[in-house]
Amino acid sequence: MLNLRFQDIFPNYIDHNKKLDITNINDLELVVEAFSPDLIINCAAFTNVDLNEEDRLTAYNINVGGLANIIKSSNLNTKIIHISTDYVFDGSKRSYREEDLPCPLSYYGKLKLESENLLRSSNRKSLIIRTSVIFSHKKNNFFTWVFNSLKNNKIINVVHDQTSNPTWVNSLSETIKVSIDSDLCGLYHFAGHDVMSRFEFALKIRHM
Repeated sequence: MLNLRFQDIFPNYIDHNKKLDITNINDLELVVEAFSPDLIINCAAFTNVDLNEEDRLTAYNINVGGLANIIKSSNLNTKIIHISTDYVFDGSKRSYREEDLPCPLSYYGKLKLESENLLRSSNRKSLIIRTSVIFSHKKNNFFTWVFNSLKNNKIINVVHDQTSNPTWVNSLSETIKVSIDSDLCGLYHFAGHDVMSRFEFALKIRHM
């Protein structure tokens, strides 16, 4: 049984969060070769929609190039789970089904759709999960931004014309686990039950 730690491969990495830059094909190949995974979950993404427009090269390298590197560096029998987004749609409907045709408006949405198509055309065993506004009480996300801003008496501006299904990260993690246990493949949507605007979500956070 192979017993390797991330630090064994990259001794200069001192971050215990075990970060790996998927745009670096050489490092990625080292990790994949060392661990020979049966499954890779690609959670990496450049999700700041505005910055995607401003820095298109970095956005492309992460959102499309990173997945391409995973496909290239991994074994043909390695299943890939890819996390995508509701930004592949134009937002004209309050909710979408898997059979709805994508029509992204933002560069971020276009890149995520391109990454989906890349994986689906790779003939690899895969699962694509489209989700929406992932939040938790840790790190940087919409929830923590609103909560911490209001806690510090900061005035914030929140749009009211963007609707979504805010998704608790723990529920998404559990869904991924279940999908692995059942060997689910294909394209699926998973998000929170409640449909609300960003403004409505901010109001809920305000009263927590």
